[in-house]
Amino acid sequence: MHHKFMLILGMLVGCGTTPTDTSATDAADDTIAADAAEVDGLADGTDAAVADTVSADAAPDVTTDMDVTVSPGPCDPTPVDLMDAASPSCPFYRKSWPCADLQIATLAKVADGGFALAGTRGGVAWLGQTDALGHFLWQRTLDTVTGGALDVAVLTGGGLAVTGGDNTHGWVWRTDATGATVGVSSWVPAAGPGHGVPARVAATLDGGYVVAGTREAQAQLAPWLWRLDDAGKPLWEHDFPGAGPDESSNLTGFAATSDGGFAFGHTVHTGAGTWLHEVVRVDSNGTKLWAHDGGDAIAADANGAVVTAANSLSGRIYRLDAAGAVTWSRVATPPVPGAGTMPTGFVASIVALPGGEFALLDSTTTWQLQRLTSTGALRWTAPLAGNAAAPLVATANGMAFVTAYPAGGTSQALVNTDPWANTSCTQSAGCAAMGQDACSDANPCSGDACVGGQCTHAPFVDWTNCGPGAGCADCVTGTLWCTSGKCG
Repeated sequence: MHHKFMLILGMLVGCGTTPTDTSATDAADDTIAADAAEVDGLADGTDAAVADTVSADAAPDVTTDMDVTVSPGPCDPTPVDLMDAASPSCPFYRKSWPCADLQIATLAKVADGGFALAGTRGGVAWLGQTDALGHFLWQRTLDTVTGGALDVAVLTGGGLAVTGGDNTHGWVWRTDATGATVGVSSWVPAAGPGHGVPARVAATLDGGYVVAGTREAQAQLAPWLWRLDDAGKPLWEHDFPGAGPDESSNLTGFAATSDGGFAFGHTVHTGAGTWLHEVVRVDSNGTKLWAHDGGDAIAADANGAVVTAANSLSGRIYRLDAAGAVTWSRVATPPVPGAGTMPTGFVASIVALPGGEFALLDSTTTWQLQRLTSTGALRWTAPLAGNAAAPLVATANGMAFVTAYPAGGTSQALVNTDPWANTSCTQSAGCAAMGQDACSDANPCSGDACVGGQCTHAPFVDWTNCGPGAGCADCVTGTLWCTSGKCG
């Protein structure tokens, strides 16, 4: 179950493009389901009839489809609060929906504190948006495209860009802030070099967006970036093939950087039974700047730095500055006690937090949320009640993600925490306003947490890495590990 996040990103196909020259710009009457107990007035919206403009030399042949039927499907959108049913106005929550046919693949924070959610519902691509308390404002299916939604980004003005597809089609769907369609760009893959399914999307500083995926280039699979402006017009696209004909690569992670550039991760198969994991940094024009080990999960901070994980190296985490130099590294998962070896760790997602800090979702046999200082030290570890299924995002007050709840169950929950990973106002009382250093005991082998206004200092499990930065030059066989709550 814990590999679900990577399986979503793994739905990538190297493929070509069958030329098409058809478009439909009929306005559609969208029926958008709002939570009856929440926001009203979003039903029966009308989509603008807007066709994407595609340049012949910079993009795939595109079918723009505006004949959209919106059908929410049989599901009660009223959330069930799993933590604080008596405090419905609490901003920290774990809320589930009784929707057995809904599989949320990704989420993004919107300006009012709510979330855009995307995935698959009843086998059809699905998109929805909540308010800050986790109640649906609207939800809709994207009926005229094939495959599920894989990623969503919030654009300037509050609109959304959604990517998705399957082995037969790839697409990018754009909506306004109410869910009404603005444009749909789709293409049909075929054998041979061409365009693949876009797995990720990120907003750009100028109001546009960039999609990322994998496609066939120079007789091998390679990462692919496609940059579009705010009207959906393609600006550039780039492939990043390997150095030799025996190399094959799949996209594993993607993030926009603070200077307008991008970072993406990929696995490279050298053809000799060896897989390499790499993060690549490009500028705003898609020109490659540098590469380094990592790439399985990526986050970019406000200083232009990139933090990335290499699951092939048992969850080793690197912070790389804007020039690609390592400023610190650590291991997310403790090694097997006494053996000097690492278990099979899995870092699914990393996100940048205020103050240059980071949070990550990782797992060995169970899922946990971790927070790191700006120098890579572990602040605390919080176990999860379920299995993480969607990427971690930063909020104004903490972090949010989607989880299967209970663990192994079919229902999903939207989890919105305070800065200490608390998910109820009872837990968060007296903690939410406290800075992370307020509970520090200066011991790198204890978790400095806060619950109910009280600081706690539970020791980390033995063999937790306690020597980041210069003290952890070799994080796999280094000697700085926690033992009985002490670093040595």
